[in-house]
Amino acid sequence: LSSTVVLSPTWQLTGAYTCLQINAAVPEGDTTEQLSPHNQLYLRSAWTPSRHWNVDAYFRYVDELSVGVPSYNTIDLRVAYAPTRHFEWAVVGRNLLDPHHVEGTDAHQGVFGTEIQREVFTTLTWKR
Repeated sequence: LSSTVVLSPTWQLTGAYTCLQINAAVPEGDTTEQLSPHNQLYLRSAWTPSRHWNVDAYFRYVDELSVGVPSYNTIDLRVAYAPTRHFEWAVVGRNLLDPHHVEGTDAHQGVFGTEIQREVFTTLTWKR
């Protein structure tokens, strides 16, 4: 389920929710259901306060996994300044609510959880 609401010409909100239930016979050793959260929620705010600035905020909730990976909430934030159509400078923060959290990963590698760290970084982009 997903929806986008345009609040103004410079601001829109997007929300999405997924609910996953697997009711099929699963082959022995298949970890698809174990590594798939039953509930996920995603919210995004995209705001362009002026011609040169963009502010994007993302909230995610991911349900716990049956392999022992707990549920988590996280927020990502991106603020970008583009003084020309060729140049952009941005500051990005990911996983800002906690210093780290565990996410489900590839069971074929024998790994059921990877610790994801908080990160803050900047980017410079030059477009021709």
